[in-house]
Amino acid sequence: MRAGLAARPSDWRWSSVHAQLGGTSDRLTAVAPVAARYPDFAALLASGEDPDTSERLRRAERVGRPLGDPAFLDRLAALTGRRVEPGRPGPRPRSVAAASPSPQPR
Repeated sequence: MRAGLAARPSDWRWSSVHAQLGGTSDRLTAVAPVAARYPDFAALLASGEDPDTSERLRRAERVGRPLGDPAFLDRLAALTGRRVEPGRPGPRPRSVAAASPSPQPR
């Protein structure tokens, strides 16, 4: 929609919305996961885009950080063994930078 290729999701021939609204999986689209989360998918589409939510998603995507509540971020960090929240901006302090391995040349 944002790219202006169609006025509505149902106008785009290759949209998964056709399978979702029809309630029938096809070779590319499994409807069960979406139906479990959004039982009234048609109402979700009719409600339109929430600009604030969309901007938060785009911002997280641009910086490569996960988006979620603190409990989700804590679970994700525990599962991956990685820090998922942004650190302080700027260069690392010398003591931390010296202890970190140097990046390997590509």
